[in-house]
Amino acid sequence: MKYGVSITDACISWETTEAVLRKLHTKIRSVLKERIKTLEKAS
Repeated sequence: MKYGVSITDACISWETTEAVLRKLHTKIRSVLKERIKTLEKAS
């Protein structure tokens, strides 16, 4: 591996990578918000 070089370039395009990350963000956003609330209550 080399700093600044994507390890997915040989597998998927930048457009596909971006789409996957955006979809992941949409799917886990609510879960992450709940985890933050839980951590804030615990501290």
